[in-house]
Amino acid sequence: MNNKLLSFLGIARKSGNLFLGMDNIKNNIVRKNILLILTTKDLSKSSLKKIKLVSTENNARTVSIDCTMQDINFALGKHSGIIGISNENIVNKVLSLVEPRE
Repeated sequence: MNNKLLSFLGIARKSGNLFLGMDNIKNNIVRKNILLILTTKDLSKSSLKKIKLVSTENNARTVSIDCTMQDINFALGKHSGIIGISNENIVNKVLSLVEPRE
């Protein structure tokens, strides 16, 4: 679990730049509102396959994070294994927290 990431996602949710849930994210990917999709490590294979297909078709990047749906529920108040981010600055910060620099 990445506490900095979860804390930052909580702030991002309050700013209105986060989307949670499969249907909500699929709709917003098609509208080109989502730049990055985060998936939890316990997301089902069928859900992961569906979201990767939609994201590939619409040029949205998908990244798996080392958090569970329970962690997301605790941090954001909603049980979800898929998180969409629409703001480029937030995307850059999340990627810096998820992908350590070499």
